[in-house]
Amino acid sequence: MSNQTEITWEMRQTLVDWLLQVHFRYHMLPETLWIAINVVDRFLSRRVVSLGKLQLVGVTAMFIAAKYEEILAPSVDEFVFMTENGYTKEEILKGERIVLQTLEFRVSQYCSPYSWMRKISKADDYDIQTRTLSKFLTEVTLLDHRFLRVKPSLIAAIGMYCARKMLGGDWVCSLIIICSATCYARTMRVVSASD
Repeated sequence: MSNQTEITWEMRQTLVDWLLQVHFRYHMLPETLWIAINVVDRFLSRRVVSLGKLQLVGVTAMFIAAKYEEILAPSVDEFVFMTENGYTKEEILKGERIVLQTLEFRVSQYCSPYSWMRKISKADDYDIQTRTLSKFLTEVTLLDHRFLRVKPSLIAAIGMYCARKMLGGDWVCSLIIICSATCYARTMRVVSASD
């Protein structure tokens, strides 16, 4: 964000919050949200964006991610509607070309924390309460820029660890094995530092 002249971390947070609402309203897959925000962050790290175009970057990233991940992605007209006609169909399509060219057409080399959470859930016998709380906790990390440098596997491990502790469970040996000793050690450092 240091290369941005008009955009701050707080503005990114507002954009991510709006993307969360759009994602929820249109019932898109969880991976679509994570890919969209990853696209936004990578684009903002490479191109200077004016404040007036920040929402366009966000809606374009969601459009790209939906086309990449969804079986039935919303149409470009629906994305125009999402912005309350703040941007035209042509602007979103032009934005798509610019974003894809800037990212060299690398839409997703990103593995979301949800993918890791599914692996961890196997060791937890897919406990629905733990997994639901963990999903919420991991989604909260999307709003805080300090989590951008944290590996998705670690975010998933922290989410599962905190969810289990909040629900009165333990961090059992099978979960440690799934997350690996290194991930477990990092989780313990992060959690103990916040206590």
